[in-house]
Amino acid sequence: MKREQYNNATLDEKVQLEEEYKLHTDRKEKARLEKASDKAKASVANSDWHAVTADLQSVLHTPCGNVSTLYYARKLSVYNFTVYDQVSGNGFCFLWNETQGQRGANEIGSILYIYLKEYVKKVKHVIITTDSTVGQNHNQYITCLLLLAAQVLPFETIEQKFLETGHTQMEVDSVHSTIDSHRKT
Repeated sequence: MKREQYNNATLDEKVQLEEEYKLHTDRKEKARLEKASDKAKASVANSDWHAVTADLQSVLHTPCGNVSTLYYARKLSVYNFTVYDQVSGNGFCFLWNETQGQRGANEIGSILYIYLKEYVKKVKHVIITTDSTVGQNHNQYITCLLLLAAQVLPFETIEQKFLETGHTQMEVDSVHSTIDSHRKT
């Protein structure tokens, strides 16, 4: 809820805004508890569950540095989609540059399929938690891709869960933070 919007609202509007905010925070908490529950299911020894968080990092411009002449140089946009195994703590970074593709559903879907096919073994159920970015994760193309993967790969179920917009602190963000901090040195 935007403070200025709330301060300028009438009494009736303030009540409605407060209700909307409470629903928003309830959804945030429910999503976080669900993610923790998924991690717990996957953490059990010999579990049939695999839980990951996945996200696209902000654009990495190359070259990068603190030299002023680099600021004006033509930069190549590099993209990093990371899948983070919530149990093992392993992060899988999939990198490509703007000459090889964009940051849309086709690229994200291809990466998810490759990850599921190559890196997920000996489980029956997969849970993928992402943010709600429509162009990348929350769309019909990703849904169709996951349906296809459930049919052709050896999984009984593949679930995709979305965190509440504005509250998407995920384990995968630690990988992106590490990359960003090393790029600045």
